[in-house]
Amino acid sequence: MCFTGEVLFGIQDKNMGTGKISWKKKILNSLTIRNELGRYLICEFYSTFIVSAFVHAAVAQDVVSRTGSGFNVALAAGMGVMFGIYSGFGVSGGHVNLALSIGIAAIGIFPWRRIPLYFLAELAGGFAGAWVVYRVYEDAFDHFDGGMRQAFGENGTAGIFATFPQPYLSVTTGFLEQVLNTALLLAVIGAMMDRRNNPPPLSFAPFFFGLIVFTILMSYGYNAGAPLNPSIDLSGRLLLAAMGYGKEVWTPGGVHWWWIPILGPAIGSALGSWAYYLAISIHHPPLDVKENATDYNENIELGNKDGMTNNHTAEQNGLTNSTTITLRRRSSDVDQENDIMDDMSRPLSVDALCHNSLQNDATNDIYL
Repeated sequence: MCFTGEVLFGIQDKNMGTGKISWKKKILNSLTIRNELGRYLICEFYSTFIVSAFVHAAVAQDVVSRTGSGFNVALAAGMGVMFGIYSGFGVSGGHVNLALSIGIAAIGIFPWRRIPLYFLAELAGGFAGAWVVYRVYEDAFDHFDGGMRQAFGENGTAGIFATFPQPYLSVTTGFLEQVLNTALLLAVIGAMMDRRNNPPPLSFAPFFFGLIVFTILMSYGYNAGAPLNPSIDLSGRLLLAAMGYGKEVWTPGGVHWWWIPILGPAIGSALGSWAYYLAISIHHPPLDVKENATDYNENIELGNKDGMTNNHTAEQNGLTNSTTITLRRRSSDVDQENDIMDDMSRPLSVDALCHNSLQNDATNDIYL
């Protein structure tokens, strides 16, 4: 049984089949965003709101309860990232992070021109999520600090909404750590999404993205909170400024720290993506049509013209359902470069990240 949004939320049109449109349907039609880019941006706003609402709330609960459990925060943050990405994975790609957009744009599978728009949508979603957490925990903050907000110290609460360095951490080490952290994030994401490697099923990818975040926070979170996400960190810092925490949120201890959680992940994401691409991706052997056909007992008859798309039906050993495979032939490296440029003309979606793996009753693109 398939549930659409209308059925799931109980807003079926009772006049369906009568030629009339109910008032509920008219309202929904007026609210529907039909512009493709608009859909992607509202999706990024919503998905980043989900991430922000979980991540900041996890830290807030840990701080005001004086628990001091890094494990609890890391686990909740990782799961929050997973939920946020799942929210938009099939629509906008569920970036929820400026660093991710930069990382995949650096290797040519996301258009650079869309990054500012995605970032603004993520900033707005992150700010909204942080504001909700602040309001929900405001009474707890008053109980915690006696109603006197302070950024740092025994009753400081600024670290709930943005990351700050330990007093001993130098700017150089802090910057390099953020480059490393985000490089690790994008490098492992590359492995998770590489269909030519041994990735998990695509529907599990957001879970593993959250697991990566959890692991990095548990490994590198002590020095400066591992600010992997400029969209979340900057939006939280903007909230702190709006709530009157003062200039300390930008210059803790007199050090201009605010730019490090932005520039460090931006550079690290590009390095991480290129590291995986140069170490693994470019060394995959080219797909061989005959070998592939033998493996799947396919009856393939290729066309004579390069660039033509031909649909073929294949029956995999031991499977009763059919798989429709689209073969796209490449005659030269120039054709491959043209395909990359074509990818850059569309926003990142699941198909832009990777080619679908062969599954029953599925349509797949195989590039030859």
